Amino acid sequence: MQICKNYYHAKKILEHNLDNNYKKIAVVGAGYIGVELVEAFKKYGKDVTLIDVANRIMPFYYDHEFTDLMQEKMKADGVKLELNSKVIEFKGTNGKVTQVITNNGAIDVDYVILSVGVRPQTKILEGICDLDEGKAIVTNEFMQTTNPDIYAIGDCAQVFNKAMNKKMPIQLATTAIRTGVTAATNIIRGNVLKSPGYTGANGISVFGLNMASVGISVEAAKKMNLEVDSIYFKDLDRPEFMSSTNEVLFKVIW
Repeated sequence: MQICKNYYHAKKILEHNLDNNYKKIAVVGAGYIGVELVEAFKKYGKDVTLIDVANRIMPFYYDHEFTDLMQEKMKADGVKLELNSKVIEFKGTNGKVTQVITNNGAIDVDYVILSVGVRPQTKILEGICDLDEGKAIVTNEFMQTTNPDIYAIGDCAQVFNKAMNKKMPIQLATTAIRTGVTAATNIIRGNVLKSPGYTGANGISVFGLNMASVGISVEAAKKMNLEVDSIYFKDLDRPEFMSSTNEVLFKVIW
């Protein structure tokens, strides 16, 4: 079993991907990292099962019109989707995992990767600077905490979400990089660089599909008790008179 959080984890996963002794792979967690890992293992001819407690993949960033297409592509490529499946336990012998037990049954495996998201590990800062209800670190526009000697960046820190008009963590690599640049500049030069805010812009290219989103999906809005409307339509990526065109699917939410 292996978690997937950093460069060293990725190196270990690559070693197992190249090892022909590991044929049956289970990926737990159908977010960005999980879906990308599934494609990587399929390219090396592995028997891959993707497990998630949600009823579809990547539910926070994309609505069903887009994830349905992705799931069809994955199934066509031989990926086994175990959705609506809660992991109950792992079984193994001699220190190696052999089965993943879910509420829907047992899955035989040689290797398991956990890509189930993160929660802020900020207990050490309790009483030192303010944390929100989810234990993320409260920051200002300079990425400075309520303790003026401490700055916070990345997945554990609040940022201003322009699409939501509120402060909250946006757990994306692009956000982590930008908050790092902002904090480093302000630590070195004084608070001279304000964060412009974030929209959660993201993209993924797997199984022959290029997908991108910004803001939040309709499903995510409903979970936040927001009233939204939307329109879904198809168009071409280039004018019709061009030598080649591709169909693009759009969804606009307001």
